[in-house]
This record gives sequence, structure tokens and C-alpha cells, in this order.
Amino acid sequence: MTEYPGAGGITQYWYGLNPIVQQAQLASRHDETVLWSGDAAADLMVPWRTPRTAVVYARTGLRLAAEGFAESTPGKATLAVTVPADQTIWPIAAAYARKKISENAIVDPLLCAYDVRESGGSDVDQAVERLIHYATDGWHDSD
Repeated sequence: MTEYPGAGGITQYWYGLNPIVQQAQLASRHDETVLWSGDAAADLMVPWRTPRTAVVYARTGLRLAAEGFAESTPGKATLAVTVPADQTIWPIAAAYARKKISENAIVDPLLCAYDVRESGGSDVDQAVERLIHYATDGWHDSD
């Protein structure tokens, strides 16, 4: 995970007052191909820490001002909308979606762990560890 350069692309930063998961839901209304990541997706996979930042991946930028969001700086943002350079995010999410988590489309747990790690916080290491364990659970035979 330390060598992954990130999804690249262009990111819009937004600030909203709604709970983080609801912010991801609002972003999803604008584009049916939006994929959740960061704390919003982690809260669906392994709800462990209080979500502080939603990350969504979209095919195009989203206009969210009408939803009550204000454009923000990276340090103050509660929602990051990324149009990634790495277009493999969607097929990997589709392959992972066989393990249905929720009605919302989410990225794979390792990309989610990367995005949670980037969000920071005193409990980020434990949150990432839980996501990695969640992602790798079942990879080993239980004898």
C-alpha cells in the first residue's frame, strides 16, 4: 500500500454539514456510476471509526452546490470527488461486488484502505488494519 501512487486524476473538494455517509449518497444521486471509498465505504464494510471524510470516484466532475455543499480546500473538505486517471477502479469494483455489502457501489477494500489511510486521524492505522483483514479474510484455508 505504501507503493501505490493513488488513483491520480482530478479531485474536487467539498464541505457539507450532513453525516459523511449521507454526503456520499447525495453524490451518488448525480451519477449512477459513482463508487464510494474512504470512510463512507469503510463504514459499510467494517464500521469501526466515526466517518470523517467521504471519497467518491466519478466518471466526470459533480456539481454539488445545489445539494448544500460548498467548494472547499483539501484540509477542510468532508467530501472528495475524484475523476481518476486509473480507470481500472470500476472493473475491480465490479469483480469485488460479487461479495455484496450494500445497495451502494463501493470500491474494493484495498483501495478503500488506501483512501482511509490518506484521510489521517489518530486511529487511521487501526482502521486500515481492519479493512485489510476484511479484504484478506478467506484468502487462507482454515485448517
